[in-house]
Amino acid sequence: MHNLDSKIVIMGKVVEFSKGYKSSKNYQKQLEQNISKLDDIENELMGLAINTATEGKWKEWSDSMQEGEEFNFTEEMLKDTGDENVDNIALLIDNVIITKGKIKTHYNTQYKKLGKKC
Repeated sequence: MHNLDSKIVIMGKVVEFSKGYKSSKNYQKQLEQNISKLDDIENELMGLAINTATEGKWKEWSDSMQEGEEFNFTEEMLKDTGDENVDNIALLIDNVIITKGKIKTHYNTQYKKLGKKC
């Protein structure tokens, strides 16, 4: 990758950057899509963490639950399972939440003058 002022060469292809990209509707739409995708990723990771915990450290508790019984898991619960693998997934969830928050803050700061909020 080589920098050429407002151009970058990636694998022999020149990519030009426009100076007003942040005000473009496509950029704004991409941020909205990123936030939505990060929501999906957060939910998917939550499922992975819960499934790992209920097959590991929480197996006995999980097996004692009645079929159809509902339980609301929280992110905080997943940080205290005693399973390093679940802890790592919970850390990843935290990072997704932080990243999503930063994108939302930038989005809301950049586009609030347009009356849009995420």
